[in-house]
Amino acid sequence: MAIVVITLALSLVRPAVLMGAPQTQTASIATPQLLLLPVEATTVELQTHTVDMNVTVDAGTGEMTVVVETLYRLSNPGDETVNLLLRLASDPASSAPASSSTTPANLTLVSDGQPVSLQPAENGGSTGQITVGGDTRADVRLTYTQPLDTRLPLIRYDARTLADWP
Repeated sequence: MAIVVITLALSLVRPAVLMGAPQTQTASIATPQLLLLPVEATTVELQTHTVDMNVTVDAGTGEMTVVVETLYRLSNPGDETVNLLLRLASDPASSAPASSSTTPANLTLVSDGQPVSLQPAENGGSTGQITVGGDTRADVRLTYTQPLDTRLPLIRYDARTLADWP
């Protein structure tokens, strides 16, 4: 009896799969997600990293976008102020810089409520400099919007690259 119920339930949920019809692939996000990393070795530590993603659909056009809001809570355990140069990384597997073709136009970087100017780097990515006082914390927020394919998207946010932080 249990086998019949399971088979019936599967046939109702995915009849095309059971009949051997070709399956469509899930769409992926068109552009990679961005991470902030230190350019050089630093004593500033990453204490917390959070990501909020909000997927929206434009009612008129049906266009899907994802608004990504990230928070990096940094700590400087030393007594001296540290000027920290940060870079945008868009490929977690290789820590490649975010190129101008993958950097969203509406990208904002804010450190403790103050806007941080992003500058083009020699390697084609972008960098921004912040200051973290001695024995203090800094909240750095990176916000941007990325377009999504109109099919059901698979959003991947691979944070393995954050291991570059102490």
